[in-house]
Amino acid sequence: MTQPTDLENQKIAQQGYASYDVGDSVAIRVNGKREQVGYVIEKIDDASGQQAYIIADQKLPANPSKDQLDSVKNVSVIYRGSSTDASLDAVNDWLVNDIPMAEQIGGNAINKLLPPNKKLTIPNVGTPQLVTSANTLHKAMDKYPNALFAVYGHSLGSMDGQYAIADLSAKEQKRLISAYLYEGPNIYSVLTDGQKKNVAALNKLNKAFNYIDTNDIVTMKSYRNNGSNAVGNTVFINSKWTANVGKQHMWGGYQYNENGSIIVKSDYVAKLAEETTKNDMNIIADLKKRMTANGGGLSSGEKILLDQLEARSIAKGMLLIVESKFGDLTLEYKNAITKTNQLWQDTKAQASIIGQHLSAGEETTALANGGATENNIKTQPIKDYQDSIMQVKSLVEEYTAIVKNINTTIDAQVQTDTDLANEIAGLLA
Repeated sequence: MTQPTDLENQKIAQQGYASYDVGDSVAIRVNGKREQVGYVIEKIDDASGQQAYIIADQKLPANPSKDQLDSVKNVSVIYRGSSTDASLDAVNDWLVNDIPMAEQIGGNAINKLLPPNKKLTIPNVGTPQLVTSANTLHKAMDKYPNALFAVYGHSLGSMDGQYAIADLSAKEQKRLISAYLYEGPNIYSVLTDGQKKNVAALNKLNKAFNYIDTNDIVTMKSYRNNGSNAVGNTVFINSKWTANVGKQHMWGGYQYNENGSIIVKSDYVAKLAEETTKNDMNIIADLKKRMTANGGGLSSGEKILLDQLEARSIAKGMLLIVESKFGDLTLEYKNAITKTNQLWQDTKAQASIIGQHLSAGEETTALANGGATENNIKTQPIKDYQDSIMQVKSLVEEYTAIVKNINTTIDAQVQTDTDLANEIAGLLA
């Protein structure tokens, strides 16, 4: 499929809870449209409780040859969250992984508040499932040596995914095109120093995104407001309250714009746009240094490529901001409809009480003489919101088209250079 929207990525992560066998086709349905994701080439269900699907862009036979393994170009690894049934897998998920991780994450948070001589002893080690999840990703990268990888995970699956990408070497990070992780506690505090260094390098590549609904208690309030000390770029979504803990955790509070982009907290968007643009520019600067490392200048093609990458980075940052504004206005518009309709009904009700001796027509005339017409109170305010929404929607479409056109141009420039294409893949995610 083409570059997925935020909504499509969430639907892909949700496939971790579906029942598939090796060889099955995996697809999602968004707004009534079916989108092919790929084919299950491996199904993981091990003693640690890890459950994951490895999905490729092509269907493989039961015993694929080396050439067939080498021909796989795109792989998605989807880690499933905790089981809730009365099964051995549920025992492994909760007693061996969820609870020990919660104790470590919570203990580290408490230690920040305690004096040195009162601090708790925290082992700070990955649980068996997190370790085997990292091994799953390492082995998949070895088995499919020419493939680029996307990682997905929700809840415990998010912790699995966080640990797996934190364990990637610099060489392996180049083959990670994206990671989309949802509603998992922040495992950063239990990582080794080496893994934390990996995370610092990975976060600068803008490849990994960690989505957090602050209304979801499962995340344990373990993420800082500035998004620091976390695996991946933390994205705080503008969620709605569902009044149901389970539903809230299972993406129930997520809200999306018409184009499938997720609505995030407006006070966070500007910082996210600034941070991602800065990281992109640093990557582009490093790429320029490597292109001129032999002492020569840039070719005309290289100059065009770097200019296109810079333009795309700026446009992508602006797109984040206008998408957020569009989301805010959409939510305001929905609230405005309810409020203006209610205000008009309340106005008419008050008029009926005050002017009990008047007919309905006389009441309407009296209200109009005071400037209280349906047009002023209800129709015009709603129209103003609609006009504002259409203006911002036009900007969203404009910047989306700019990013898409630049991507097309860049793809054409690097289609014959596999190494360069892999290197800038994160910039195009």
